[in-house]
Formats: sequence, C-alpha cells, structure tokens
Amino acid sequence: MTTLTAEYVLNNSVEGLDTVIGQLKDQLRQRRLFNEGDVARVGMALYEALVNAIEHGNLESPSSTREMHEAYYREVLQERSRHAPYRGRRVRLTSILTGSFAKFIVQDEGPGFDPSRLSDPTLPGSVAQTHGRGLYLIRSLMDEVTFNESGNVVTMVKHRAGR
Repeated sequence: MTTLTAEYVLNNSVEGLDTVIGQLKDQLRQRRLFNEGDVARVGMALYEALVNAIEHGNLESPSSTREMHEAYYREVLQERSRHAPYRGRRVRLTSILTGSFAKFIVQDEGPGFDPSRLSDPTLPGSVAQTHGRGLYLIRSLMDEVTFNESGNVVTMVKHRAGR
C-alpha cells in the first residue's frame, strides 16, 4: 500500500472526536510514519482544527464569546446546534497517508474567515485572552498549514522526518 485515504463526516459535536483522532493516530503508528511525539502533535493539531471547524465554522460562534464566560459560551453552542442553519451542517475530514507525509483536510460548511486577520496570541496584549490560540498551535505543530480562499477549508501536512 502506498497511499491510505480516509474520509469522515462529523456532526457538530466535539463528543467522539477523540475516537476519530485515535483511529488516525493508530494508522500513523501502524505505518510507522512518525515517532510517538509527532503522532501526539498531529493528534493535537487535528483536535484544534476540528473544534474550530465545529464551533467557529459550522456554529459560527465567535471566539470572543468565550471571553464572557465559559458556561455561556457552551450554552450558545448548544442552542445553535439545535437550530437551522447550523444543525444540518457537517465537518468533513479527509486524511491522506503516504510513506513520506500525512495530509489532513478539514472542511466546515460555515461562511469561512480570513486567517490573516487573526491577532498574534503571543503579543503582550493577547496573552491573557482565552481564545485565539488554536490556529497558532496548529501552525506550530504541523509543517504546512494552508486555507482555501473563503477560509472554511484548512489543509495540514506533516512530513516524515529525514525526507
């Protein structure tokens, strides 16, 4: 086998993400593509990307809502997930594993965003904020991170070391 491609369709809940990510991490281990540290890094990046796609993409909940109160933020997410147009939206995850890299494409059905407009979470004024770190984390964990023009598809690539 030279390439293993899998496609997943996920609902708007973070429940069950650990199972999907666990399966993908197992596939990385079976193919011996990465060491255990890199497998963990890929898992964290996937989790962040999928949560962003669900919460900010499909449910269109702004990160700033989390600043108010975590319980309120969760309440907003639950309310939106029960009503149109949010409830029918899905997240699509495609994984492509080869002998030299792993590529993951996460697509939500929200309106998208402009990633260049996000503030740098490492700047002094941003450090205390509880939001805005997901994309920074993804970029630090993966080798390549790109978005489509509308900002509702993120493609993440991790290359095998030494290739």
